[in-house]
Amino acid sequence: MQKYNPGTIADLETLPSYMNDRVVQEVRQFHRLFWTFPQCINAFKSCKPIIQVDGTFLYGRYKQVLLLAVVQDGNRKTIPVAFALVPREDTDSWYELLPNKFEDMLEELKEKNNEGYNYIMGIPKEKWTNAYDGGFRYGHMTTNLAEAINSSLKGIRNLPITAIVKATYFRLGKLFATLGKESFNLGDAGHIFHPRFQKELQPMVNKSNGLYVLPMSRSDTIFRVTEIPRPLQGYDPTSYRVNLEEKWCDCGYFQALKSPCQHAIATCNNCRRDYKSLVDHVYFLHSVCKVYEMEFPAIGSETEWHSNQTWPTILPDPQVRRDKSGRPNSTRIHNAMDMPQRERTGQPKFCGHCRRPDHTIRKCPSCTQHHDDP
Repeated sequence: MQKYNPGTIADLETLPSYMNDRVVQEVRQFHRLFWTFPQCINAFKSCKPIIQVDGTFLYGRYKQVLLLAVVQDGNRKTIPVAFALVPREDTDSWYELLPNKFEDMLEELKEKNNEGYNYIMGIPKEKWTNAYDGGFRYGHMTTNLAEAINSSLKGIRNLPITAIVKATYFRLGKLFATLGKESFNLGDAGHIFHPRFQKELQPMVNKSNGLYVLPMSRSDTIFRVTEIPRPLQGYDPTSYRVNLEEKWCDCGYFQALKSPCQHAIATCNNCRRDYKSLVDHVYFLHSVCKVYEMEFPAIGSETEWHSNQTWPTILPDPQVRRDKSGRPNSTRIHNAMDMPQRERTGQPKFCGHCRRPDHTIRKCPSCTQHHDDP
């Protein structure tokens, strides 16, 4: 792959192989493997600047873990950008707290477990909560992207290592070709955003109608937006501050999702400004097309490969071998009590038909028809 797809990165780590406490020359033991492709490296430049890592266990003969680093484009398509095979999973996961219940949950935690409360409060909130991260995660939780890609790898989780690497290459090649064709066709048709994102943005446009906007600066950057009171539905009039230059709103939607909320769209309508200029660049269709601009080259049959590189013999790690199915082997030492009685007493073997020694029922002369005859 490094020869036919220049830019492919593969880092194979092996350990010395021992036999009777002696190192076996020209034989290595597999430890772990990391690989990625130049198409994935280029795709990440135009995706959301957030990487999520998760591991999925393999079902093969050895207990190894396939680690995935995944990203998401502006059309919410999940793309794996790096892979690693390690002996076991070693990743930490943090559970998200609901923003509107954040303070209540901390107070409850403080009452029940003061030590856990002190541990949580010692970590900056922007590193483990979605309400205080400043929009750096585009509204994503901890591992939802990585968990979504695990289901697509179920078919290769019981394959050997070489087959897993091949499967990731060809499946990514098909994924880039399919999603790239769709994005470029939409761009040629004159779309600015993907129809899926435009559908999600349309409710905000509809809610912006009827809001009262009060300009608070000469440069048309700071506004005060008041919602229409709805007493029959129990909604009181609520006012929000909007700053178009810094792209934030008191509601938190604008800075969390990098997409204008209904209050920001209302201010744009008031000052005759295009609200689409407030959308983050990753959501534009031209950014999505850049994700899939590099295609995976087709690799021919292995019989056509010509490589002068010599590899040592790589053996699997016996410590991560999965236990064989079926009844486990007995490790008890057999003694005289495990021998048949005739062997312990020295008695000869008797025929099952005539009860005479020195022959069996298959060769018994008293039988008119042998047991093995039809």
